Amino acid sequence: MGFVVVQHLSPAHVSSLTEILARETTMPVCEVSDEPRVEPNHVYIIPPGRDMTIAKGSLALLPQERAGLRRGIDQFFQSLAEDRQHKAIGVVLSGGANDGTQGIEEIKAAGGMTFAQDESALHGSMPQSAVASGCVDFVLSPEDIAAEIARIARHPYVAPADRDDAPTGSERARIVQIVQRATGMDFTHYKANTMQRRISRRMMMHKLETIREYVDYLRRQPAEVQALYQDLLIGVTSFFRNPDAFEVLARTVFTRLLKNRKSDDPVRIWVLGCSTGEEAYSLAIAFTECAEAARSHVPLQIFATDTNAKSIDKARTGFYPRSIAADVSPARLARFFVEEERGYRISRIIRERCIFSRHNALTDPPFSRLDLVSCRNMLIYLEPVLQQRIMPMLHYALNPEGGLWLGSSETVGSYRTLFELEDVRQKIFVRLPGPPAARFSTQVPDRLPNKAHAPPTMPPREPEQVTLQRRVERLLLAKYAPPAVVITEGMEIIQFCGDTGDYLSPAAGTPTQSLLKMLREGLQVGVRAAIQRAILEKGTVRETGLRVRGSEGYREIAVEVMPLQAGTADQAAFVVMFDDGARPLRHEPPPPPPPTGSEAEEIIRLTHELASTREYLQSVIEQQEAANEELQSANEEAQSTNEEAQSTNEEMQSINEELETTKEEIQSSNEELSTINEELTARTQEMQVARDYAESIVASVRVPLLVLNGELRVKSASRAFYELFQVTPELTIGRCLYDLGNGQWNILELRRLLESILPGQTLLKDFAVSHTFDVIGLRHMLVSSCRLVQARGHEPLILLSVEDVTERREVEDALAARMDDLDKADRSKDEFLAMLAHELRNPLAPLRNAFEILQLADLSSKEHDNAQRMIGRQIDNMSRMIEDLLDVSRITEGKIELRRQPVSLESILTGATSIVRSACARHSQNLSVLMPKVPVYLDADATRLEQVFSNLLGNACKYSGDGSNITLSAERAEGVDPPEVVITVRDDGIGIAPDLLPRIFDLFVQSSRTLDRTHGGLGIGLTLVKRLIALHDGNVEAHSQGLGYGSEFIVHLPILREAPPPPPALKVRAPREPPRRILIVDDNTDSAQSLSTLQRRRGHDTCTAFTGPDALTAAIAFTPKVVLLDIGLPGMDGFEVARRLRAMPALEGVLLLAMSGYGSPEDRRQAKEAGFDDYLVRPVDLEQLSRLLREAPGGNNNE
Repeated sequence: MGFVVVQHLSPAHVSSLTEILARETTMPVCEVSDEPRVEPNHVYIIPPGRDMTIAKGSLALLPQERAGLRRGIDQFFQSLAEDRQHKAIGVVLSGGANDGTQGIEEIKAAGGMTFAQDESALHGSMPQSAVASGCVDFVLSPEDIAAEIARIARHPYVAPADRDDAPTGSERARIVQIVQRATGMDFTHYKANTMQRRISRRMMMHKLETIREYVDYLRRQPAEVQALYQDLLIGVTSFFRNPDAFEVLARTVFTRLLKNRKSDDPVRIWVLGCSTGEEAYSLAIAFTECAEAARSHVPLQIFATDTNAKSIDKARTGFYPRSIAADVSPARLARFFVEEERGYRISRIIRERCIFSRHNALTDPPFSRLDLVSCRNMLIYLEPVLQQRIMPMLHYALNPEGGLWLGSSETVGSYRTLFELEDVRQKIFVRLPGPPAARFSTQVPDRLPNKAHAPPTMPPREPEQVTLQRRVERLLLAKYAPPAVVITEGMEIIQFCGDTGDYLSPAAGTPTQSLLKMLREGLQVGVRAAIQRAILEKGTVRETGLRVRGSEGYREIAVEVMPLQAGTADQAAFVVMFDDGARPLRHEPPPPPPPTGSEAEEIIRLTHELASTREYLQSVIEQQEAANEELQSANEEAQSTNEEAQSTNEEMQSINEELETTKEEIQSSNEELSTINEELTARTQEMQVARDYAESIVASVRVPLLVLNGELRVKSASRAFYELFQVTPELTIGRCLYDLGNGQWNILELRRLLESILPGQTLLKDFAVSHTFDVIGLRHMLVSSCRLVQARGHEPLILLSVEDVTERREVEDALAARMDDLDKADRSKDEFLAMLAHELRNPLAPLRNAFEILQLADLSSKEHDNAQRMIGRQIDNMSRMIEDLLDVSRITEGKIELRRQPVSLESILTGATSIVRSACARHSQNLSVLMPKVPVYLDADATRLEQVFSNLLGNACKYSGDGSNITLSAERAEGVDPPEVVITVRDDGIGIAPDLLPRIFDLFVQSSRTLDRTHGGLGIGLTLVKRLIALHDGNVEAHSQGLGYGSEFIVHLPILREAPPPPPALKVRAPREPPRRILIVDDNTDSAQSLSTLQRRRGHDTCTAFTGPDALTAAIAFTPKVVLLDIGLPGMDGFEVARRLRAMPALEGVLLLAMSGYGSPEDRRQAKEAGFDDYLVRPVDLEQLSRLLREAPGGNNNE
């Protein structure tokens, strides 16, 4: 089984489907580029911008249609059905529009299998359209479709099999009998191969292996009988199928019918097997166009028949899906169709010309006096016995020179004497003159009785002009056939054939047609005997050795008498042929010697006796002929009486035909009335469905709806109205709007809307109303209203929608507040950035000054030491500001890690106070510390808490004047569980403004506190305080009476219930690190050289490099034991350099230390994966570096 994928792609689209499918299957996948032959287990993809077909197992690419609806999938499916027949499988997956539906119908008609994707389709239009056609066998998910195709591929219906699955004669007869009993249709003479394929197809669908199983299944499942019946009735058709044929019809048949035709003589057309009516309507449209072009007003009647009741019902409605736009031109759609919501409906003027009825052409009487019969693609499904019955019937039904239109694979067969081919390509025939070759019957042999209709009798037709074909046949018969006469059983000649002068001659006297009287001498006895034997034996009789006398003497001939099957059953006929096979006698006896006297007398006597005998026999013959003539006269009288009866019968038949015509017209009127009634019923149902649909919308819509009459009384309300405003239908319907719910709708704004504004406008949208209801409180609403236009005589109605936007208003208010907050945050950010620039510039001034001092030549040692200390302080300030920023970022992103362990609160507070004591001493500030009476222990990160309290104490020192008091107190809270400690930092400094106090812990918030910014700071310290305290499961509060009244910060932290065990003894400080060979790699030259200088001063041997490649070269030459490597190198980054260093055998065991300004856990993880032993954050902590060098394995520089 081969697979072909056809999809809608524009020429500019670059398809990746081939690569995608190639990754998902082991089968070869290729995009079609030439005309490959489809191979089993191969997948072929259509390229963008092309259409594709298949013929004789090979694919062919075509230019894509540039305009209109693209039907690439339909086109391929149709060619697939024609090429592969019952082995075609069509699958319609996700897609827009309805391409593929007609192709699916073609595949189903050919006996193939059809699939469509279920509701899992992302775009459901294409599969839904295919399912709506009724020609889809399976509606499954793509996974289930694949599984079903895999099963079908192994079934004998698709794959060749060794066993013979064809039903036997008895099995087929049982199936035919089951179907006939359920449906009334006899499929006895249905084409055997087609029926076998249809049965095998149904067996495959139901996973049945044998015919016996399927027969049992049919008996148990009536629905399957109907499904098989529908499969056997192949009903695939379309509008203007084979458009060229319609053009030929208009040019030949229609033009001939319209020529010199009276306006009261309708053109009658019969469409056999009309299915769902597309061809009948197409003929009506084509004839209408042709008649208008000829300016003719000849009426048209089309009788469209089919045995499928469902198809007839659909045809009568005249409604078709939008996919017909692919077959019907836009001009015809606009003129002959009415566009509706889901498709198109045939216009009324065309529908009125078409009469649809259920009719079986094999059992029901035919229509008569027809001008055209369309019998396309019906004969090919019938066996010859039925074809031989249909052709004479069609000949009888047609008028002289009427047209017969067959399918492309059909022909009139042996009935060329009845029909003459007019167009060989479109299979259009013309009825020839003359009666049918034999009587036809609507009784099908070997079938169950059908009592619904009796076989019709055919009125005789008068002889018509002999055609050219018959003249040729007569010429050939005259030249090559033997002379003959056609006689009745009474030996009366009724026709001469050829030249009979050598055997017959007119008798003397009254003219006669008697054969015996006209036979020449020597033939009467032998011919009469041969005729008598032929009558008795009812077969052919040949008499030889007869002698006839001619101008050249006697000749020997043979006579052959053959019964003739006459056209009527009341008279037998015979053909008497004269065969001149015997030549003139060559050996005539020599003349006798002259007789003697006695012999001469004897001869004379015998001659007289012979003459007497002849006279006697002649008198007997004449008496017999007289008796025959009397009998003939009586027979003629009887024949005359019979002819009179026949004439009366013909008159009765004529009356019967007139009655039949009247009956047909009445039937036509009844069908038209029935159609109108059905249309009215359908319209009523549609209106009811529309009303139910509208009511269901009103009932289910989420927005509360009210329908009011002119007095503003409620006609109806939606469920949403009752639910939102908590009222019931009993207390709502029929009441005035203002009286609902104890007058809660008596709203001034709403009254103004309905009583003043609405009467002057037909539509009003989104009128804002706010009202506080008794039950549901304050609601904000948008009221929309419109006046409904009613038919004359109906009261006006008002549709009122009340959209509750309270939640939306609340969200909008919250959003506005959030936007204000964001604006404030944005302004705070701008202020912070300005402040950050200011704070970062502050350390640069003393650093620059210290640098200039160190450049002086006559610098004292004290000045030198002061400059160094100045540089150290400013570097510490900048490091602290950067670390604070990083801490805020880590806390915000949740990346900060606390190193919790049992720790004494006293040690934390002692560390914090030691940091700020020198600053307090410089400002002569009094710092008081009150520790708890009983030691308190916390499960905390001591470093982070020391950072918190040093920040709070630093702020107190910063924002308090010289000589002010600062107090740090800690005490255990009483009666609190779990236990906690309360730490308070209090100062009598400048205090906090009331408007700033609620935001004091927000990021970037900082009070100027003084007009100058001598105290500096970034406004992030208190944010860090609050978030670090929260990470320790505590909280912090700020209090102040206002500016000039000092401030107080209170911290609550949970404590341990018991004291932890004592910590291990402190290790003895390790000695200074041994000398190392250190390679320093940094693209910042100053940073690399300064760090190299420091390490050389500490006794290490150093080498510097500024790029990745230089570092690799230096590593080979220098063979370091330690590498300090900057991660952010240009070009080859530090990670790549580390990997290559690790790969060098000479550097095995080298200590790799990463340097970077980033220090997040993710940065450290990546460095570890790249091969680094540890991570140093800039600026490098020299104590940490010294520790790492000291702990590293290895010896000295000489190692």
